[in-house]
Amino acid sequence: MLSRRSFLLLSGALITTSSWAALSQQKTGDTLYASAYSLDKNTHFFGLFNDEGTILWTAPLPHRSHAPVVHPNQSIVGIVGRRPGFFIDFFDVSSNQRIKRIEPSKDHHFYGHALFSADGTQLITQENYYPTGEGRIFIRDWPSGNILQSFNSNGIGPHESVFLNDQVLIIANGGLHDPPKRRQRYFKP
Repeated sequence: MLSRRSFLLLSGALITTSSWAALSQQKTGDTLYASAYSLDKNTHFFGLFNDEGTILWTAPLPHRSHAPVVHPNQSIVGIVGRRPGFFIDFFDVSSNQRIKRIEPSKDHHFYGHALFSADGTQLITQENYYPTGEGRIFIRDWPSGNILQSFNSNGIGPHESVFLNDQVLIIANGGLHDPPKRRQRYFKP
């Protein structure tokens, strides 16, 4: 069981975590920043920029996106479709190419975040089973994206998860049953 003190310490770390990610380019050692952004309601991109804010390259995305996920030991960044998200696009930042797209399981959508295991061999995704609102956590093989295991998040709307340590995954359930059709009335992709 997580102690109150550990939870508060972790909460402080989560509050300071940005929705963009920093990574080091393996060839040059320069720090780059990855982010999703939109120019208008229908024009969405993934981009890399430097310390000065200069955009170095961009790639179009099919819909609004949320948070990047950085591979721990490869020059790979994924960008997760914003809730209700139906894709995670992965890019090799050393070649500026999209290398893979992963889609959620049938009747599921992504919640905007994902994370890699410490060794980079597994991808963890938070998904919603929208007929019932049940939150699910999927452990996927990397780089295939094949599902290795899934389990109930014990809540509705598993927005994000982080590792507390090697053995504990903390899941932030949002608690809002938000099926794609209802959400699309308010937010057009």
